[in-house]
Amino acid sequence: MKVVKQVRELRKQGFNKGEIAGLVGINRATVAKYLKEDFNPANP
Repeated sequence: MKVVKQVRELRKQGFNKGEIAGLVGINRATVAKYLKEDFNPANP
């Protein structure tokens, strides 16, 4: 949940998916998944 919030906050700040992936240390595809409106981290 913490990483999902961090990814979404970075996106609000204007970072692109590649930048977020590098900063957080996860794959770009995972960043895209976390940014989806219907993604529920409690029930992946």
